[in-house]
Amino acid sequence: MKKYVLFSCLLAFCLNAHAINGFFNHGVGTKSKGMAGAGVALAEDAISGALNPANMVHQGTRMDIGASLFHVERGFTANDDTTDANATGQINPGNYESRMETFLLPQFGFNYQIDDKSSIGVVTVLGGGNSKYSSSAFDGFLGKTASETVGTDFFQLYVHVPYSRRITDKFSVGVAPI
Repeated sequence: MKKYVLFSCLLAFCLNAHAINGFFNHGVGTKSKGMAGAGVALAEDAISGALNPANMVHQGTRMDIGASLFHVERGFTANDDTTDANATGQINPGNYESRMETFLLPQFGFNYQIDDKSSIGVVTVLGGGNSKYSSSAFDGFLGKTASETVGTDFFQLYVHVPYSRRITDKFSVGVAPI
């Protein structure tokens, strides 16, 4: 009985785990994401050619389209700890949150089965992110007045062209120039 009570208490106090892989998706393709990023050895869709081009020969002719909504809450705190009272290279003290938290990351994969031993395809995968902060954080920075919002836009579009060849029923090889 004590085991069940302990298990119930632990279950009741579980917290969600929040993790990202930097600017990169934790999986390539919707099915790979559903398996926590697994997809190198298990070909589930045409997008898997971005992880392992040898998978494509086992897919047949097909097209897959997917997308993710990437949501991350970003921000920073600027402290008022300068030792120079006349410092102009300082960000105004305070807490700042990005106004861009959610954006779309599309994925596309197409595979053409040339014959029973080879295939060729194209896979596109987008990764990245952006942020946008109000100009008030940077008013007075380097003695200037900020007139627009500031932030980053960092996106990477990978275009893979996978070719795969079946050697035996259980062994295939592939290459995917990016």
